[in-house]
Parts: sequence; structure tokens; C-alpha cells
Amino acid sequence: MKPILGPETNIAEIMEYCMTITDQETATAFWKEIIEWSILNWNVPGKEPTRENAELVMRRNIGYWSGKYSGEVEKRMRQFFRAVDPILSFLS
Repeated sequence: MKPILGPETNIAEIMEYCMTITDQETATAFWKEIIEWSILNWNVPGKEPTRENAELVMRRNIGYWSGKYSGEVEKRMRQFFRAVDPILSFLS
């Protein structure tokens, strides 16, 4: 179920919903929502809450989270969100 984004929303709710997305249209719409949510609820020490930083952090979060799922889910997350695993990307 799609989470209602607000101050009490946690990243696990967002990531779990992302992993269920199966089409680009839904992914694109949700991407806009979670980037706005990320900027408004920014909690990354030493980084400004800019769109660029929010997108980078969210892509890494989605990439990391999708690594816990099937290869198909991971592939969709890379395709829909340009997600990248923050650990594995340094190893390649």
C-alpha cells in the first residue's frame, strides 16, 4: 500500500512501497513525491537539503534496499529510479 508521506513516515515504508512498483508511470509520480518529502524531512548531517542531494540519497537508498529483493525487483529499481547500490557501486 502506498504510504501517506508526512513527518511521521519512515524510510522503510517508502522503500517497501518502491519495491512493489511495476510501471514507469507510477515510479515517476512517486519519485516526485518522495523527493519533495525528502527535502522537507531532511536529516543528513553535513549536507544541504537540495533536490540534487535528495535525489542522490534516495537513489542510493532504493539501490541498497532493492539488493535485498529478487534480481527482477533490483532491475526494475535501476530502470525506474536509476537506483544504484551505494556499496556495490564502489566495488565495480
